[in-house]
Amino acid sequence: HQLAYMCHKERLRWSAVLLLVLEGSAPGGVVVFSALVNGKWRVCLQNDSETEVRVISGEDDPDANAPSLSFDGKSVAFEVQSKGIVVQDIGSDKKRCVQTGIERQLLRPSWSPKNGEVLCVSYAAAKNGEDSDIVRVNEPTTSVVLVQTGIQDYPKVSPEGGVVCYTSSSTLSCPRGGVQIVSQLWVLDLCTGTGRQILLTTSQDTQPDWSPDGTEIAFASDRTGKFEIWVVSTDESHIRQITAGDGSKTWPVWSPDGKSIRFTMVKDGRYSLWIIGIDGKN
Repeated sequence: HQLAYMCHKERLRWSAVLLLVLEGSAPGGVVVFSALVNGKWRVCLQNDSETEVRVISGEDDPDANAPSLSFDGKSVAFEVQSKGIVVQDIGSDKKRCVQTGIERQLLRPSWSPKNGEVLCVSYAAAKNGEDSDIVRVNEPTTSVVLVQTGIQDYPKVSPEGGVVCYTSSSTLSCPRGGVQIVSQLWVLDLCTGTGRQILLTTSQDTQPDWSPDGTEIAFASDRTGKFEIWVVSTDESHIRQITAGDGSKTWPVWSPDGKSIRFTMVKDGRYSLWIIGIDGKN
């Protein structure tokens, strides 16, 4: 349930998650998000915090989620459970369904600033388990970006388009220790195919988002016992916790100027959108 913010002058993207509540959007920008409207998840658009929210996904696209705004601000890609990835123009009703020939479900679209490509998760579930890989969609072809043990999810392309950060999850079963899900951050060079893990952990590090200058990555982690927002430098030289307190915080996203992070908080069963300075204040 992503929300994306586009500053047309800076040609930058701001994406996050929003359920039901939207607050604090910046004037002069474009915000797209998913919300529960009359019992169906729909993709909505708002020009700024003063204007009326407009539903942009069609009635024939129920359960529309995870919208991702293109870097030029003209199109939105989102997932529809019965169709896969739908790409829709913001200024018109024109849309298309991404046909890839892969007999798997496509989820979590993420635009690349290069050539209008979309990276997404190719997911399959079978009797012997589930599997997901990250694929590059450049119609009419689709190519596999990586195949890796575990569940690959939440791809985010770097601002310059050369690297993708994602989450790789696996289930650990320990004698008398129960079952534990471990999610770890990885980065992959899209040109060389070289990947490396960030922050070796036994917790869940997930939902990464690049800083505008590409030097840091914000992510959600339960390493303190519940999900909070953290930031790590891409060379792993510095890591810091941004949020604390009541509620579970997830889906962090950077502001276009790199001075704040927006995130979703769940508290007492209610979902709301918050913004905080990168110093953990205000």
